[in-house]
Amino acid sequence: MEKVTGITKIQNNILTAKIPEPTRSLIFTTDENPSKFKNVASIGISINIFEEQKDKNLNIFSEPSLIWIKLPIVPNSNLEQSKMYYPSYATLNPECRYQYLEWLKDITKETNLSYVFLYYYGLERHLLIGNYDLAVDEVIRLVKYHNKGSFKSYASTALLSSSIYHKRPDILKRAPFILDNLTNIGLFLKWQIQKDIDEKEVIKLANIVGFKKRTYLKNKPNLFIKYLKQSIENYKKNKDLLINSIDLKNIKKDKDLYFANLSIPKQIRTIETPQIMENETFKETILKLLNETHEIIKQKVI
Repeated sequence: MEKVTGITKIQNNILTAKIPEPTRSLIFTTDENPSKFKNVASIGISINIFEEQKDKNLNIFSEPSLIWIKLPIVPNSNLEQSKMYYPSYATLNPECRYQYLEWLKDITKETNLSYVFLYYYGLERHLLIGNYDLAVDEVIRLVKYHNKGSFKSYASTALLSSSIYHKRPDILKRAPFILDNLTNIGLFLKWQIQKDIDEKEVIKLANIVGFKKRTYLKNKPNLFIKYLKQSIENYKKNKDLLINSIDLKNIKKDKDLYFANLSIPKQIRTIETPQIMENETFKETILKLLNETHEIIKQKVI
């Protein structure tokens, strides 16, 4: 039986033998004593997302998704409904462990979102130092069937940062939904690839930029979108892309969360990112377009 730092290969794990590929190849199991579990400890990865550095001497026993074979499970059919914040296999009760292992047999099935996150934690580890391509496909599959709560946002940022590290720009074709992430991280990505914000995204930013004149946006949404699109096109024709309305070299930067797995060191989970959403110049540009569109429609309606 082949082992790596105490980890038993999944093919020899009798408890998870019915889990199909590719899930089987992406989960972590161990037959070590569960007392070795290190709760929210740091795994030994040293990575700079933007530089070619990697240390594979990881401490797997702190991985929350690690399946400890010697821990008991209790068969049951009552799906746990409550949220389990920052779940780990080692700290689940025996009933929940069974439910989780059963769900791994078909990850497309509806389940407690905490189980989705638990499996996803291990996929984040693969995105950094494991089977990147297989993990990308599996994360995309999870988003397809479990697009709720904050899951899609976490998945988007992890796919983004890991693809930058691995120098894999093909992620935009494989997971185009990462461009829908209207956060500082998502806007920063748009700036990097020079993909501009469209009219529907401008509307999504309305609350953030302080847009108050909602009459036509609420009562004539299609008309509002039509003229907003024209306003954006005029702006780009006379000036530049909306995403280029600020100078990112002089913008405030802060650390944003890119990975959900708490066993990943904080210096890797968080990355310094331009705070575009807080930039007054950017907000004023978006607000001006929204106000101009309101006035255009107001004149036409009158």
